[in-house]
Amino acid sequence: MPGFRACSIVRRNRFVLLDSGTVHAQAGLVRAPNGWADPGLCLVCRQPAVGAVCPPDQGVPPPVFDPTLAAFSLRGDIWAVFPAILLLIYVGAVVQGAVGLGMGLVAAPPLALFAPEMVPGPLLFLGVLVSMLAARREFAAMDRRFVVLGSLVRVPAALLAAMTVAFLPPQQFAAVFGALVLTAILLSVSGWRVVPRQRTLLAAAFASGYMGTVTAIGGPPLAIVFQHLPGPRVRATLSGFFSLGGGFSIFALACFGQFGWEQLMLALAALPALALGFLTSSRLLGTVDRGFLRTALLTTAALSAAMLIGRAVWG
Repeated sequence: MPGFRACSIVRRNRFVLLDSGTVHAQAGLVRAPNGWADPGLCLVCRQPAVGAVCPPDQGVPPPVFDPTLAAFSLRGDIWAVFPAILLLIYVGAVVQGAVGLGMGLVAAPPLALFAPEMVPGPLLFLGVLVSMLAARREFAAMDRRFVVLGSLVRVPAALLAAMTVAFLPPQQFAAVFGALVLTAILLSVSGWRVVPRQRTLLAAAFASGYMGTVTAIGGPPLAIVFQHLPGPRVRATLSGFFSLGGGFSIFALACFGQFGWEQLMLALAALPALALGFLTSSRLLGTVDRGFLRTALLTTAALSAAMLIGRAVWG
């Protein structure tokens, strides 16, 4: 719509139309150019808002909410970068479908920068879908006992992590987790072998739940434990585990108002890329299982660890 400029809001994406001809945020958080959320700061005039009205517009008649303009502004903003979103979802689905994990690693960091509306709800929803498809594809090889017990273990781990984060910032944990994961990877490469017994698997599930809640990256502990197992068992078991865990996370987001119709529509719009990526991953299974699965798992874990360390160092 010519003549109007819209702020990009991190949550709820609602706008108000002021008589001055500028579209401003109706409430709370707006996305600043650097990608971070500034409370009450208008992206257009860069000044603190007073209620829903920016200082240059004070004195004009009360703002009127226009749902049509809000939808146009949101869709115009998101559709401009949607080809890039589809590409990231496609690549993430290929990696997740072929290895058993990695969609969040591939897609979440860039999406958080240029399309924050996709994180975490829509991306998490898509991750659950591709995990369900992968679990169904190789269901016979799934370790169903681990999926159930590991998902149960993940609940207290997430609660403990939530209490931890309440007292200490996650950045303090990111570097420690990253260093521990890299150390475990180096030991694995040097010949150290983790025997995937039930206790080891449940410990990895607990570590995954704790680490994932604190840092949003929970795959590395499971990748290290599963690295020597057959490909179908790895993919099916990890996919079942992430399907249940991701479903619980989506339910929690919905309970707190962070996953609704807008997030669902964005996720559904990316389904073609997800389906194509999953089909591509099915064609790569034979290649991955011929000696490349362990390399793919450890590489994914190493990149995750490097990301955690980089996040701690550079913010």
